[in-house]
Amino acid sequence: MRFLTVGGICYLTTIGINFLLKWTVLEEKPTTALLIATTIAGVVSCSLNKRWTFSSRGSRHPEVEAFVSSTGSVRSFLWTQATRSGATEASIPAGSRSAR
Repeated sequence: MRFLTVGGICYLTTIGINFLLKWTVLEEKPTTALLIATTIAGVVSCSLNKRWTFSSRGSRHPEVEAFVSSTGSVRSFLWTQATRSGATEASIPAGSRSAR
């Protein structure tokens, strides 16, 4: 039940931040607004799940885990944007290429 509650909180966080950004400072960039909202909600999700849902398992550095998780979202977004824009394999940084 805790996991479901955290998921609901993070869904509402994503929707709220996304619409707030779209209606104010990022009217012309809805994808960027969603990226920012999703990243923030990912950090909130990791923190709440580590501290509340899975607190019995323990972790020494939940903030580090949240940061690593959220950077994965950003890398996925950047990869998608690069491939959609017609970037060649050679112009994409080696650390961002997926293993084939």
